[in-house]
Amino acid sequence: MLKDEITIKAVIDNSRGGIDYSDEDIVLKDSIRLVSTPSSVRLAMNCLFFILKGHAQVVVNGKIIKVEKNNFVICPPNIGISDFMISPGFEVRVLFFSSRILQTFLREKVEIWNEFVYSRKVHVVAMEGDRFSAYTTFYGMLHTVIQSGVQMPFYNEIIRSMIGVGLLGLTSILYKDRNSLNSTLTSRPDKLFRQFLEILHNSSTAHCTVESLAQELCVSPKYLSNICKKNSGKTASAWIEERVMEEIRYYLRQTDMSVKQICYELGFSSPSFFSKYVRAHFNMTPLQLRRT
Repeated sequence: MLKDEITIKAVIDNSRGGIDYSDEDIVLKDSIRLVSTPSSVRLAMNCLFFILKGHAQVVVNGKIIKVEKNNFVICPPNIGISDFMISPGFEVRVLFFSSRILQTFLREKVEIWNEFVYSRKVHVVAMEGDRFSAYTTFYGMLHTVIQSGVQMPFYNEIIRSMIGVGLLGLTSILYKDRNSLNSTLTSRPDKLFRQFLEILHNSSTAHCTVESLAQELCVSPKYLSNICKKNSGKTASAWIEERVMEEIRYYLRQTDMSVKQICYELGFSSPSFFSKYVRAHFNMTPLQLRRT
C-alpha cells in the first residue's frame, strides 16, 4: 500500500497547513509542492492529482500530457510517468487509492471509469464553473472532517464514505462527457478490451471465466489476456478475480445471505472451497470478513 507513498515522498514536500489521511486503501496528501523532478516514477496504485497552482507537462506511458490549474489528472495503477516539466510554484493535491476500494465505491459504475481510463485513455478532466464550485464545496467539507481528528466517532468510515462520494461524483462527470469526446476507439484491440469490460461488469460472476468470455468475444483466451495486459497491465483472469473478490466482500458485508447461499450465488462448487478461496485472498474466514 505504501509503495506509491514512499516513491512520492522522495520528490515532494508537504506545505504548512495541509492535511494528511491514510488507511489500508487510501492515501490523501494536501497542499503538496514538488521540490525536485525525478527522471521517472512508476505508480502501483490508482492516483488522482488536482492541480492547485501552475502548469506541467509529463509523459504518461509514452503519451505527452499537459495539465494546468484546476485540472484533475487520473492515473491508473502500473503506469510510468517520466520527463517532468513543471512551472515555478507548482502545487498539487494527491489521492492514492487501491483498485479494491475503487470497485467497492463504484460497483457496477466502475465500467464507466474503466472505459475512460483504460479504453479511451483519458487522463485529464477540467474542473471549471459549476464543476469547480462543487469540488471546492466538497473538499471544504472533507478538510473540516479530517482536521477534526481521529477522536471523532466513526472517523475512518466517514472519511472513506466521503472519498467514495467524491469518486462517484468524478465518475458522473466522466459519464456526462462520454458522448462529447472527440476521441473514438478505432482499433480492434481497443474495442475488444472495452467489450470485455462491459461483459465482465454486466455478467454474473458465477459464469465468468477467461474461456467463457473469450468465447463470447470470438477470440482465444490467450489473445484476450494479451489484449487486457496491453491495455491495463492486468490479465483477463486478474480482472475476473478482482470482480469476484468485490462480489464476495459485498455479499458478506452488505447482505444477510448465509455463507452457503453466497457460495452458490457466486458459482463456487462447495462451501469448503469457497472458504478456502476467501482465506487465500483475504487472510480470514468468511465470517471474519463479514465482521470487519
